Amino acid sequence: MNKTKQKKLIFEKIIGVFALLSFFLAILMFIVTIFASISGEQNGKEIFGSKFLIVTSDSMSKSPTSENEEIYFNAGDLIIIKTIEDTTSFNVGDVITFVSQSPESYGETVTHKIREIKYSDLGLVTGYVTYGINTGKNDTTIVKPENIIGKYSSKIPKIGNLFSFLKTPRGYYLSILTPAVLLIIFFSIKIGKVIGKKEIEKDYNEELEELKKRVTALEERENTIVTTTVQDSGPPITITEAPISTIMPVYNAETAITEKTNENNTENALIINGKKLSFATKLLNLDDRIQDYFINLHNELVSYKKVHSRISFKCISYRFGRNLIAKITVRGKTLKLHLNLNVNDFNPNVYFQKDLSSVKAYEEVPFTVKVKSERAVNNAIKLVTALANNYGLTLKDNFLPTDVINTLKDFDKPNQETIAPPIEEPVKETNEINKNSLVIPQRKRIPFATKLLKLDDRIQNYFINLHNELVSYKKVHSRISFKCISYRFGRNLIAKITVRGKTLKLHLNLNVNDFNPNVYFQKDLSSVKAYEEVPFTVKVKSERAVNNAIKLVTALATSHELVKNTKFQKIDLNNLLKNK
Repeated sequence: MNKTKQKKLIFEKIIGVFALLSFFLAILMFIVTIFASISGEQNGKEIFGSKFLIVTSDSMSKSPTSENEEIYFNAGDLIIIKTIEDTTSFNVGDVITFVSQSPESYGETVTHKIREIKYSDLGLVTGYVTYGINTGKNDTTIVKPENIIGKYSSKIPKIGNLFSFLKTPRGYYLSILTPAVLLIIFFSIKIGKVIGKKEIEKDYNEELEELKKRVTALEERENTIVTTTVQDSGPPITITEAPISTIMPVYNAETAITEKTNENNTENALIINGKKLSFATKLLNLDDRIQDYFINLHNELVSYKKVHSRISFKCISYRFGRNLIAKITVRGKTLKLHLNLNVNDFNPNVYFQKDLSSVKAYEEVPFTVKVKSERAVNNAIKLVTALANNYGLTLKDNFLPTDVINTLKDFDKPNQETIAPPIEEPVKETNEINKNSLVIPQRKRIPFATKLLKLDDRIQNYFINLHNELVSYKKVHSRISFKCISYRFGRNLIAKITVRGKTLKLHLNLNVNDFNPNVYFQKDLSSVKAYEEVPFTVKVKSERAVNNAIKLVTALATSHELVKNTKFQKIDLNNLLKNK
């Protein structure tokens, strides 16, 4: 996403938030206005058996003489009074609201606390002695039951001041105009968005029609077959340019049908495409680093049970049963991973994902990320793990990583009938095409497991000792990848073991400067991305070296506070590779 589009998207989000805020403020102002209209300083309107009164004096506020009082309120608070039909049922300590009959506050609504109850000779309640807790003095007139409005229920601090303001002429006009202005802003923004969306849809539909025309033209060209005969020192070869509709499983390169005719000489047919590059050709032309990323991603995906892969002309797809869960494509010099995940479930500042759900080819796998760095491939593997959790996938018991790049390169071996990935340059209609131009130089890459099995028994024993020492701690688990075996404590990478030639290398999450270099002969590989988490590197090719390595593992366990697993059982090399 370029900066202009990003700024536009941020601006649209800000406008959207402002519109919603305007709407909710208008609703809130409307509710406040309703409550202000039903509240009063002397006598509010009754709703659902309660009245809302605005406190105008501090007679019931806290003072040194009333520190232990539980019920108190100040001028400007809004109190809620529950109306009571039986006004003779109050007790001492209740706070009641009544119409005062005292000369100094005659006719005013007062809320005070009951101190004493007066009874007649027959035991009937004739009145209540009340007082304000601020002064503690009794009111001059006894409150008669017929003058009581109700009993105090609760309060809302300071909101009474706002309600009092809204009852003034200025507050009245403000309460009417504010919601109206906010609603006008909200609907104006909404209408503007609708108009803008229609314009975008119009442009999109025009571009879509143009794209459909181009796709139709490309499909017609793809279905065109061109045959060229190549004459070399051997028998002639017919190179047929046609679309590759046959799809090939990654691990077992299936044989293509070799057409043979009896016209003069035998003709071997290789399916290639001279104008459009297939996914396999694009992949083979990437640099080694990106190819390694593809191998890691592919092995991560197919390491789960019931997940199978197939290569088509445009991509490699991965299915769990019949469900499409992932695709990998190549665009230029970059890998793109497409997953069946919700784009909004992951942080865009970490994964930089795009939503391609509007593109038909990716509507099942809309979550798209670029993979062109070590960090990107690590994040991609985390996403594959999240995908596996969503589908409840489980790892295969005896899975071994495979170099799928070499599988694709095997097409050029003599007397082997395999599907040939399209060549990079267009086929020229000439008889001077050299058969050797179809050869892609092969660079054999050997997986970690294979390297390990080729080591002599002594070095293999060193590896087993180191492996058992590392996994003998609780919550430490290992996993074999194409390049190494890694060890994690929870989510933290604490160690790796690699094979270089005939030597083991142990990489640990330790500080290189904390140990004597004359004893351990360690190297610092923190500048190498693959080992920046485990920079402490030592070679293990002797008895002394493996003993020192075990000491370092003990130091690693101490630094990470690892605890030994008392029930741990050692494992040999064959069982380890079988379990992986």
